[in-house]
Amino acid sequence: MITEELKKIIERYKASKVFKPSFAYDVFSLFTSKGNKENFHSDIIANLLNPNSHFNKSNSTNPDKSKYLKLFVKFVNEDFNLAINFDEHYAETKVKEEFTINLGDGTKGRIDILIEGEKHCIIIENKMNDAPDTIRQLPKYYETMKMDYIVDAIIYLPKDDKKKPNKADWKPEENDAIKKILNILPAYKKGNGKNLVDGWLKPCIEATKDEDCKRILQQYSEHIIKLYEESVDESSIWDLYNYVVKNGGLELNDANKEIYEEMKHKIPEVLTKWLYYDFRDKVDDVWVDNSKKYHLCHLRMLGNEDCRIDIYSSLEIFDVYVFYLMDKSRDIPCASLHSLLVEKHPKYGYHKTFDFKDYSGLVKWVENLVKEMKTIYASASSDN
Repeated sequence: MITEELKKIIERYKASKVFKPSFAYDVFSLFTSKGNKENFHSDIIANLLNPNSHFNKSNSTNPDKSKYLKLFVKFVNEDFNLAINFDEHYAETKVKEEFTINLGDGTKGRIDILIEGEKHCIIIENKMNDAPDTIRQLPKYYETMKMDYIVDAIIYLPKDDKKKPNKADWKPEENDAIKKILNILPAYKKGNGKNLVDGWLKPCIEATKDEDCKRILQQYSEHIIKLYEESVDESSIWDLYNYVVKNGGLELNDANKEIYEEMKHKIPEVLTKWLYYDFRDKVDDVWVDNSKKYHLCHLRMLGNEDCRIDIYSSLEIFDVYVFYLMDKSRDIPCASLHSLLVEKHPKYGYHKTFDFKDYSGLVKWVENLVKEMKTIYASASSDN
């Protein structure tokens, strides 16, 4: 018998399946198939905003190369109650991507997209790939840019409306200074026009006469909606995983059986993505491969392909293979490292398994292993 808790999880998953794309194939998925490409969305958005980009210059039916930029400023003015004067301050505009700035603490920062006008600017911080905020990220950007510009707006761009700026390390005076110009703009939110797709991309499509450009904008809009739906799917399936962990496996025989089985078989894929989110800031490189054959999260450390952890997820176990070679010929003889491992596989390196229900135990173990491997490498390097 289905419980109310499980019924809600299934209904939320089913509700995300309403959208029907206009195009048979999402060409933008070619560029995001393995892991998340951090600059992918910034590249596209900056090109649309930039009057001097190839996209705008090649649009022969659009004599106003600032059209999309004007529509963006119009949108944020109306939806966030701003008063940005485009004609006076942004008639001559430069749109810069990955703009490097010298921060006050002696380090460097990179603004994802900077819209630079005449002594005025707009900062866009792209978080569509769920990247975490760095320490005092937005205050540092604001303090640096305000030395030479009037910062008209900081646009914080997450995939959906769940993610917010991390203000835990902000000073009270920083929060006071920024809150008037900080605007959280989700890429998409169902039933709410206050998002990038409904508020900006759709007006751009309506204003575009060139059919090629129109199709590109339509496909990108649908790609963002698809990402939003995948996020809802992942959240629902993660909830189902925790439900199964708590209540055990279920065999449903009612009308929900088919959709439940579909969701259940997506759990390994979602767990693999969750591993990506958990470890992308703890190792040098991480990517996922959710092919039909397996669900793999690959962690690489210390700039060395021979120093890596491969985690395979299934509905029964997590298979973990650890490769740790200082060079091509020998293992590191370290008792503290080996004590974390169970056995050495003759072909695939050190091997350990975790029960399917023990995701938290897996993550904690891998975190400790990563720390230990880094410590061993630092010690070995200093001895050489």
